[in-house]
Parts: sequence; C-alpha cells; structure tokens
Amino acid sequence: MFEEANFSGSELPIGDLAEVIAEESGQIAAAQCRMLMKLAEFDAREDAAFAWDCKSAAHWLSGRCGYDMAASWEMLRVARCLRSLPIITEAFGKGQLNYQAVRALVRIATPETEAAIVEMARVATGSQLGRIVASYRRVLAAASDPAAPHAGRELHYSFDAD
Repeated sequence: MFEEANFSGSELPIGDLAEVIAEESGQIAAAQCRMLMKLAEFDAREDAAFAWDCKSAAHWLSGRCGYDMAASWEMLRVARCLRSLPIITEAFGKGQLNYQAVRALVRIATPETEAAIVEMARVATGSQLGRIVASYRRVLAAASDPAAPHAGRELHYSFDAD
C-alpha cells in the first residue's frame, strides 16, 4: 500500500536531490488535499456519527488516524472551508500550495478574494505568508469595527509616596 521509506540520496547531484524533495512535497500536498476533501464529505454525511461511534468527524480523525484533537479540529475547519473555495482547493490539489499555506489562507479568503490570495501565496515564503495573513486579519478586524483597536488599549498608573 505504501512505498518504503528507505531512500539514500547520496548518489544524486544536489540539484536533482532538491528537485526530488520539492516534487515529493507537492505530492504530499496533493494527497493531503484529497484527504481533506474526503474528510469534509465524511463530516457532511448524516451517517458519519455511526462511524466508530464518534461525537464528530474530528473525534473520528483523532481516534482512527492518530492526530491530536487540536490538529483534528483544525484539519476539519480547513476541510470545511475548502468546500467553498475552489481556487485554493485546485492549487492545493495540484501541490502548488502546502497545508500550512492553505490553513492560513482559508482564514482570510472569500470566493471573491481567493484568486488574488492564491497568486500572492504562490510567490511568498511560509514566513512571509504568515505575516501577510496576520496583517490582513488585523485590517479586516479594524475595518469591521473601527473602535476595536482603541477599545483594547488600557493605561495603568500608580503613585509612589516619595
């Protein structure tokens, strides 16, 4: 069912080894996309509650596949989002985006913005993408409630008897 993991890259030139690593990373992303799409279907099915006598698809994923509950819930969140974001799903399914990028993108993407967001993600490193998404979320929060940044501020002071 699975290919053995006994690979020695010592005979490959460094450039070829780098290409093999990048190609396999894309294959992993594509496989993870397929799995998440199936997880979304599993979650949507009415008969899923009977599978393994579970409370939720996240509980089933944790018990059956060995993920901790936090990772299971996060994967389920991403899987649910992908159902309404076809451009991100397509890029993920082709191995052009990895799970880390997709996980960040679905936090800010809408069907109207996802094409531009995918183009940005294709040229950003993982660190850059994390900063971009965090900034975008701050802007969205400020736009939805302009008073929010000020409401969270506090000033504390005290007097010392000198």
